[in-house]
Amino acid sequence: MNHTPGPWAMQVFTAENGDLCPGVVGANGAAVAWLNNETDARLIACAPALLEALRRIVASDDAYLTINATDGDDIARMVEYAAAFDTARAAIKKAIGGSA
Repeated sequence: MNHTPGPWAMQVFTAENGDLCPGVVGANGAAVAWLNNETDARLIACAPALLEALRRIVASDDAYLTINATDGDDIARMVEYAAAFDTARAAIKKAIGGSA
């Protein structure tokens, strides 16, 4: 089963009784989750970004480990490492409530 396409975003909706309800919506506008607090909503909203960050880190590490230490591609691999970690940092920042 595929998850709702990302990116996901935290939104605060007004319930019929006037209460504010935090939720998460996908890129297609579909509701992903309704939650009790904004902190949980922010964390869930960054799930696709966290998944992508982890995928990039794993792919980067796999690629790095397959090259010879004296190979001229070391610099290119380090650039990929930096980009993967930038993705991870942005996802973490989003998860804790900062702008990505």
